[in-house]
Amino acid sequence: LNKIFNDDQIQALSSSNSRKVKWSNNTTMKALRLKFLCGSNGYQELLKQQIPFPSERTLRRRKENVNFQEGILYDVFDILQK
Repeated sequence: LNKIFNDDQIQALSSSNSRKVKWSNNTTMKALRLKFLCGSNGYQELLKQQIPFPSERTLRRRKENVNFQEGILYDVFDILQK
């Protein structure tokens, strides 16, 4: 499991309630990449399949804390390419 999932995702799999999991930055970034690639419907399908990722609401809250600057955001391109 460690080759596929991060520690927090493994914790979510073994927990009866994934709402109590503190999602790591790595898992959040992985989830954001998937949501951008799959769209909202595709991401919801992944969650329905019990794949341990943060909810869309959690992703929105985490994005609220990101300060964006004007111009081209090359870091975002790097994230999306991974």
